[in-house]
Amino acid sequence: MKGKIIGGQGAFTTANMNRSSFARVDPVRGFMDPLGKNLATTIVRTDTSGIAVTNDGLYVLVGSTSTPFLRTLDTVNDNYTTPIATMPGSAANTIEMNPGGTEFTIGMAASPFIYRCSYPGFVKQADPSVVPVGAVQAQGYSGDGTRLAIAANASPWLEVYNTSTWAKVSFTPASGAPTSIPSGIAMNNDASQIAMCGIASTSRAVRVWSFPGGTTLLNDTAIRNTEDVAYSPDGTKLAALHQTTGSSWLRIYNTSTWTFVDIANPSTHFVNSNGNRKCRWIDNRYMWIDTEGTTMIIDTTTGNVVCGAENAGSSIGQGAMSPLTFARKIEGNVKNAALANVSRTVRAYHSATGFFVGEAVSDAGTGNFTMLIFTAEAVTVFAIGNAGENARIFNPVSPATL
Repeated sequence: MKGKIIGGQGAFTTANMNRSSFARVDPVRGFMDPLGKNLATTIVRTDTSGIAVTNDGLYVLVGSTSTPFLRTLDTVNDNYTTPIATMPGSAANTIEMNPGGTEFTIGMAASPFIYRCSYPGFVKQADPSVVPVGAVQAQGYSGDGTRLAIAANASPWLEVYNTSTWAKVSFTPASGAPTSIPSGIAMNNDASQIAMCGIASTSRAVRVWSFPGGTTLLNDTAIRNTEDVAYSPDGTKLAALHQTTGSSWLRIYNTSTWTFVDIANPSTHFVNSNGNRKCRWIDNRYMWIDTEGTTMIIDTTTGNVVCGAENAGSSIGQGAMSPLTFARKIEGNVKNAALANVSRTVRAYHSATGFFVGEAVSDAGTGNFTMLIFTAEAVTVFAIGNAGENARIFNPVSPATL
């Protein structure tokens, strides 16, 4: 058989944490390895503490309800470091990296409620000139990084900052303003929309407003216990992760028409009913979902679980997706010895470990195939021959971006 492979480059990493330790997760291979296993008892946290992964995947930022309120786990050397001279002064409820990866913000339980720190320098930045009205429980950057929306535990519950000046931006919803703290908050790529959701009885709806005008674009009161919302990178879709009674658990809105598609709960094996926690878009089709029991990747076009790793118990704390987590592909063409296009099975294996990462079947007419995988590391590709044919092996192959 003849063949060719189109290559590319990228990166993949995720993290998940229970109440005392970490596990770095690769959904293709399951749990990769424990992190910080020798120092796990030094972390005290609850399910409400923040966790984030730096854009380069080198550090896991861990919030806590007791001192130190922030720990940084070096994922290369597998140890905790304290690179920040001035640490947060109260419990770290939520942690977010900005889109550029140059700064992270911590929503705190006590004033000044927002803690800013540069990365990779780990230098504390100036507090906002006007601090939030109360403890910050959720936050979301616009895709362009120019705005940060926060959910605080006091009226008006929802506030927005200009990230150039760190001054508050005036925003008053025309209708449907929250009356209790939102559980999730998001802004689209150009900061022209702001979305929120909630699990409290007075904030359960998924609401969307224009920004900064405040015109109500969506007020969906049909779903309940919605824990997170997230815009796709191109801004055309908004996802809401919820626990409404019934089979659906992920609602995808079209942000132009506000029509929606419901994605059914794929399996009780993959989703612990006690907690849908976070949803993030990998690209404009695939989503990373973190629940109380599972980390998984969902194809929002088909509703299928592409890959996932079930956690060891139902009391797993929050996870975090590295911004470097992206779906990748391998494309190629398969011909037989007579150079005719043929249909053959093509399989890929992670070169370093031998783990299976994907399979595709080439088209009988064109000989072409496209294989979806979730690793950017080198793979070995086998084009499997029919009876009497030799297999073709390609190694190493670098996966391409979608």
